[in-house]
Amino acid sequence: MDISLISERYAKALLNYAEEVELSDVVYDEMEMIGECYFTVRDFVFALKNPMVDQQQRRRLFEIAAGDNVSMAFDRFADLLIKHRRLECFHLIALKYCDLYRVKHNIHYCRLTTAVEVDKAVVQRIKSVLDQMLGGNSSVEIHEDVDKSIIGGFLFEMDSCILDSTITRQLQDVKNELIDKSKRLN
Repeated sequence: MDISLISERYAKALLNYAEEVELSDVVYDEMEMIGECYFTVRDFVFALKNPMVDQQQRRRLFEIAAGDNVSMAFDRFADLLIKHRRLECFHLIALKYCDLYRVKHNIHYCRLTTAVEVDKAVVQRIKSVLDQMLGGNSSVEIHEDVDKSIIGGFLFEMDSCILDSTITRQLQDVKNELIDKSKRLN
């Protein structure tokens, strides 16, 4: 069976169960931490793919990634994944759970990437402007990244839209324009 289909089915089941036991917000935070850990901690991914690490050790790694003191829903779900030998899909399930949760709760996921850390007041101002634009029944969740390779400016992603105002992109545009002009002259 297709791994994306498996992940979606398990994520839907987890969301339904978490809502049933009124822990969907807590599980969302846990799944979000797993997703972030998977993309930012190289040793985490290496340990998960290591054949010498057994299922219980992998389960423990996911618990640590989710904040160590996990909810009862997380605990039961991890046991289910072990029982059905689906623990290798856990990070994909976590990402899908977050997507489903955001859709259900009308949360728009945004990522703001800058060359230096942004003041919290600026991020709050962006959030309040977006909240106002989207209306009262939607909310915005902004995740911040620092990437020195963009030199300056910012990269803002919201849902499937990207606003790239980085110095790196602007320099690339100038370079491409110069290349195009030099080709036309030849």
